[in-house]
Parts: sequence; structure tokens; C-alpha cells
Amino acid sequence: MRGLGRRHPGTLDLRLTNGPLAGLEIQASAQASLLCLNIKVADRDTFERIVGTRGPLENQLAAIFNRPVALTLQQLNGEPW
Repeated sequence: MRGLGRRHPGTLDLRLTNGPLAGLEIQASAQASLLCLNIKVADRDTFERIVGTRGPLENQLAAIFNRPVALTLQQLNGEPW
């Protein structure tokens, strides 16, 4: 992983630099008990094949972090899916 840091106060920004999801960017923040994850990917098909679709992924992450998770998925250029 590279680009680990904070571009904005209250957020954590990550960018994967190798592996099957290289280029994937994650911006994480917390609002009260809600964990907000904005994920930008280059290839939606590859992402969904590896990690699954948004709904089940949100549920899995909520179980792991023991708090509600709001997941937003975008293309790397910022366009919504």
C-alpha cells in the first residue's frame, strides 16, 4: 500500500499499489457510530469478482467492525457506477 495518509482532517486515505486490486483507493471516515468508506476502483468487474457486490460487502464489513458501514463505490475518475 502506498499513499497512506490524511488528505482531509477526519479521514484516512489508502491506495493499493500491487495485487489484483492495484489502484484501488479507499477513503475512510467515521460519523458517530457509522463507518463511511468511499472506494474508487479502476475495473468494476474485477472488483466485484474478487470482493463481491456492495450490499453483501457492507454487511460483512459491518460484522467485522461491529458498527454500521456505508459504502460508496466509484470509478477512479470519481464518476458513480
